[in-house]
Amino acid sequence: MNCLEFRRLVTIDPRSRDREALEHRHQCASCEAMYQRTLATEQILERSVNVGVPNDLGRNILARHSGDHANRARTWKRISLNAIAASLILAAGIGLGMKFSAPASSALPHYVLQHVYDELPMLTSSQAMGPASLQKTLQDEHLKVNHIENLKYAGACAFRNGRSVHMIVQGEVGPVTVLLLPEENINKRLPISDQRFTGSISPAPRGSLAVIGEKREPIEKIEHEIRQQVQWL
Repeated sequence: MNCLEFRRLVTIDPRSRDREALEHRHQCASCEAMYQRTLATEQILERSVNVGVPNDLGRNILARHSGDHANRARTWKRISLNAIAASLILAAGIGLGMKFSAPASSALPHYVLQHVYDELPMLTSSQAMGPASLQKTLQDEHLKVNHIENLKYAGACAFRNGRSVHMIVQGEVGPVTVLLLPEENINKRLPISDQRFTGSISPAPRGSLAVIGEKREPIEKIEHEIRQQVQWL
């Protein structure tokens, strides 16, 4: 099992006990780090949506129903408040579940940054890629790329539940990551920023385009070049 196959499997099922995946994880430090981050995120999301219901809720409701006529108005008031609270909790739980089980665009910057950190060794790649090698790499991804200046790396890789094209371009400040995400559809530009990186994700003719560089990197210039040179077939 190679890194691409392992990361696709972990993205789909972080708790997979596949024998080949376990062997690969123990042999590859980069994939092991990606696995630990993915598993930690999965555990946080599970705790967020695990909203419990009190065991005595039904008994309390029945007990309140059995009160006398004088207390019935107050009883129904309390029941209504409990019902409203339970409804709000249920709605919040459903909302969180929908947010994290579906490929919500609001979570996309997080996944893009995680992908960049998972592939940090690629930023130091010193092997430049010529036009012929680039076209051969991308021919199965339904993309056509003309000349991209200072291109250091390009290849297909797994991203969430789909695939992406990962490119490294030398920028003015440092290496810049470019991700072509044909299966990630968005309708507006999404900013990306943390202590080290800055960038954005923007709509593309098919899917979206992410450009991430070091702080102070003029990523708009690189994004413009990519849009000029890449054809989404």
